[in-house]
Amino acid sequence: MRKVRKSKLVELKEAVDMVKEGSSLATGGQSLANKPSAFVREIVKKGIGNLTLFSNPIASYDADLLIGAGLVKKTYLACVTFDYLGLAPNFRKAAENGELEIVEVDGRAVIGGYMAAVEGLPAHPVSSLKGTDFLKTSELIRKYTSPDGEELIAVVALSPDVAVIHVPQADEYGNARHLGTAYFDPVMIGASKQVIVTADEIVSLLTIEAEPYRTTVPSYLVDAVVELPFGAHPCSCNALYDHDEEHFKEYLQCAELALKGENPNAFSDYLKKYVYQPDSIDEYLELVGGQKKMIELRKEARR
Repeated sequence: MRKVRKSKLVELKEAVDMVKEGSSLATGGQSLANKPSAFVREIVKKGIGNLTLFSNPIASYDADLLIGAGLVKKTYLACVTFDYLGLAPNFRKAAENGELEIVEVDGRAVIGGYMAAVEGLPAHPVSSLKGTDFLKTSELIRKYTSPDGEELIAVVALSPDVAVIHVPQADEYGNARHLGTAYFDPVMIGASKQVIVTADEIVSLLTIEAEPYRTTVPSYLVDAVVELPFGAHPCSCNALYDHDEEHFKEYLQCAELALKGENPNAFSDYLKKYVYQPDSIDEYLELVGGQKKMIELRKEARR
């Protein structure tokens, strides 16, 4: 007899309640792809602050939005950028003005820290850090001597309180499929204390079992699942839709106008329109262009 499984499917607001004031949060995806954007907007809407922020090696909209909303106190971010569209304005301004406690890391250090947590070790060796300035500047570095006398450079374990990723498909029990590269999502969620998966589509367990090789995140690692069609927008989602360049340009323009003082209210107006005003993902999607825009983004992804 098959054991009865418990559904982990919840509403967005319930999942966001797992992120507490002052907790550490890790966001999945990479650069402009597979970011849990709708989840991040809901955190901003609820005003959950004093956060310590982690991510995969390349953060973008996810980190910049949280920082711009004034909700982040400390970062373990290797890179925050909008790729070919330019730098992350809110992160850069906060960093230059000393508004953030920034822990010096690069991509190798972040993944090494996650690996240590997955392995249940105090630190994980990362030999490629030898000869870098991270040995002088980062609080995460530890030095060990191997039995044969070799000096080992290691990164201490990093274990965020909550990790959230976005995927194209998941079942109600937490089995998730990236339908493309999983980036570093699996190791990041393996290191985290609680894991939330947001998915464009909830599929049946039978669908998952019919193609087990497509499962990139097993259900036992996941605490909650949220169905969020276009939940990565304005970022892309593997195999489903491309990133929304037009919306990114609007975001960056609003942030820049505010930071330069040309329109001090520009970024707060962006937040009001796209974060605070919509009561649902459907209302948000209507604001960013509705069905016509989503069809265009799907066509771009197929190209």
